[in-house]
Amino acid sequence: MVQTDPNQVAQTIADQLALEVGNIVPAAVRDARLAVCTQCPFFQNGTCTQCGCYVRFRASLKNKHCPLNHWFDDKEHLSD
Repeated sequence: MVQTDPNQVAQTIADQLALEVGNIVPAAVRDARLAVCTQCPFFQNGTCTQCGCYVRFRASLKNKHCPLNHWFDDKEHLSD
């Protein structure tokens, strides 16, 4: 198994989010999504074992959704 440095992963996520201008949900939406994810049985070490994403990255983006449809559907926050 390949070991990843948590600090390097966090920096990579931050770098990628910086490129997503206009595609970031408000912090409250991100936090609500993360709260759902951390209670999911498919959440493991910051990743979703259902889709393979880094959950913090996916939960921050307007154009992403939970592969199991566990996130709320708040069009007010998700549309431009």
